[in-house]
Amino acid sequence: MYENLIRKDSDKIIKNNADGTSECLVDLEVLVPIRYEKLQFLNIGLSVQLLDIAAIKYDDKHFHLHNNPIMISITPHATDKVMINEKEYFVFSIAKGTPFANRNCVKNDSIIKPFVEETLIKGNIMFYMDYESLRETFERFYEFTGSKIADDTVIMDIFVSLLGRTESDYKKHWRHASEKDIIAWIGIANVALSRSDGFNRITGAYLREGLVASSLDEVDNPTEVERILK
Repeated sequence: MYENLIRKDSDKIIKNNADGTSECLVDLEVLVPIRYEKLQFLNIGLSVQLLDIAAIKYDDKHFHLHNNPIMISITPHATDKVMINEKEYFVFSIAKGTPFANRNCVKNDSIIKPFVEETLIKGNIMFYMDYESLRETFERFYEFTGSKIADDTVIMDIFVSLLGRTESDYKKHWRHASEKDIIAWIGIANVALSRSDGFNRITGAYLREGLVASSLDEVDNPTEVERILK
């Protein structure tokens, strides 16, 4: 049911009001990975606070992608769990006519580092994200958090391109594959599937700390390498 969902964005499922509030025009289901809880991207209480990078299922076949790196609050009437591609997801059901979320959210750049580590470093990509939408997410961080991951978007394009492999051959980059190939995600820190030369395998073990620090931490006198990354 969920594994065969097709992305088809629609402007007829949520009405955005001028005051920043919004309303569901149809019954919706919001899907996010259960691991959002450990990353502090999800807090379930009387309402649900979650990272607005989610799949919004609005009929039996389609979902709308919300790709906004910011925390929002929703009020579902039911919560469930499902397995999609061998990974567990929360499903939050919201009835037609229910307020969806307030768009007047406070910018918070604390989500950047755990998101980068979860996606770029570990290669844990949600089922509803593809090659292009992941690139768009990183490009939108400045708009929604006030902080950049890198000054040059080309750098992030390079990192995303390193993640995308073909399902038939994990060492073959998806950017070199045909459109018929299925994409698989391999984290940058996966030393076993990095390039075959010894130097890259050794340095790959330290890439997790180095990449995150170089990309996110501000320094007064950056080196040439740091200038490139930033």
